[in-house]
Amino acid sequence: MEYFLKQLCTNFKVFSNNIAFCIDEKSYTYTELEARVATIQHYLETLGEEQYVAIVARNSIETFAVIFALWLSGKTSVPISPKTPTERNEYIIDQTGIKTVFDSGENPLSFNNTRTVDPKKLAVATGDAYLTDVSADTDLYMLFTSGSTGKPKGVRISRANLDAYLNAFFNCGYTIDSSDRCIEVFELTFDASVQCYTFPLMKGASVHTLPDDGIRFLSIMKILQKQDITFAKLTPSVIFYLQKYFDKIRLPKLRYCLFGAEAFPAELVKQWEKCVPNAEIHNVYGPTEATINCTFYRWNRESENKTRNGIASIGRAYQNMLAIVCDEKGNMIAPGTKGELCVAGPQITKGYWKNKENNERAFFEKELNGSKHRFYRTGDLVICDNDSDLMYIGRLDSQVQIDGHRVELSEIEHHARIFTGVKCIALATEKEGIVHSITLYAEKKEGNPEDLSAHLRKKLPPYMIPHKIIFVANIPLLSSGKTDRQKLLSLG
Repeated sequence: MEYFLKQLCTNFKVFSNNIAFCIDEKSYTYTELEARVATIQHYLETLGEEQYVAIVARNSIETFAVIFALWLSGKTSVPISPKTPTERNEYIIDQTGIKTVFDSGENPLSFNNTRTVDPKKLAVATGDAYLTDVSADTDLYMLFTSGSTGKPKGVRISRANLDAYLNAFFNCGYTIDSSDRCIEVFELTFDASVQCYTFPLMKGASVHTLPDDGIRFLSIMKILQKQDITFAKLTPSVIFYLQKYFDKIRLPKLRYCLFGAEAFPAELVKQWEKCVPNAEIHNVYGPTEATINCTFYRWNRESENKTRNGIASIGRAYQNMLAIVCDEKGNMIAPGTKGELCVAGPQITKGYWKNKENNERAFFEKELNGSKHRFYRTGDLVICDNDSDLMYIGRLDSQVQIDGHRVELSEIEHHARIFTGVKCIALATEKEGIVHSITLYAEKKEGNPEDLSAHLRKKLPPYMIPHKIIFVANIPLLSSGKTDRQKLLSLG
């Protein structure tokens, strides 16, 4: 069942005059989008059996048209970032055997043994966009995520995976129609972007993207206000940066506000909910391997919400997905016990591209209720409560051991955040595999480390007190919106 792509072809006609995309303050209708898609599909016919095609992720209507043209033609999109080092992009292209790279930029990227195609310069084709009949198991897109070896891992997401996700998404009760305006703030190499540019087009709604220039969080605020955005998905880091403007922010048109990609501090939500008086606030969770999101928690404005160490719950699994908590051997453990979150269901990737070792490590089969399921080990540490809601604790690799004591870095961050009122990140430093110190970073231009340390000593045992506290003007972020921990460590 080509759930998304069939609907997209239908909506090109049903919502022909509606705005599909608004990019750099220029609007494009569904008809204008389809014309570009059809032109690119006509060119793709000349590529023959080439399956994997790279797209340089630019903020342009042509970039989105290439994505949809590839998908409709039965091919696989592999986005690469113009901000990423050339060596990394060349590794991705070499690994996948890519021969064609689409780039709509003024200074297009070029790679060895590939052709670079500017979609703006293709001869305009007549006719409609069309859907090619291919297996639902065919890779739709492939995203390369960081690998422990220093080499990125290619996560393969099939047509069936995305359809399963979109089915589950709408079954969460979102009421979206053609009047909705949805913001897309993520880089196209990050899977959260896929959600933001697909589900609106299923309902004839519009997608409003972020400009490349300017201060990111201020650009987001400007679009939310100026475009009367009704649906937003953001990272908590965005509203950390907006905190000082909260008393001036009112977004009455916003109906849904989702947060994901990072742990979501409950105190921050309580402040933010005043800025979005008419919005449902959801905390969503999911690794790239589980196709965007696989659990969600609906924030309750009227009563106490579920938290742990000040972090909002990630809720329960989506429809048709399974979420279990396991010990190191993959055995399920009782509610209230910490363990690794493992997920299974139709959204789970078939695996990493040509990476047998990682596939064997990350996936395992387990029988539940008489049926075998293929589970993905998320690497996230959680607790499941008696109501079956999941409480996020942190990464397994963020739970460190110091002098024999097991330490949750998220607990240190929680108490530091309460005291300072700003974003705080605790990082462990290892030498020869042994943790010998903890450094706490607080996002504040200046502060007194002694005052913060004194507060932490009142809340935490001695072995959990950071050895060093550093105040930084801005905590560095990755293109995904997550904290850049490597860059943070380099600050001291």
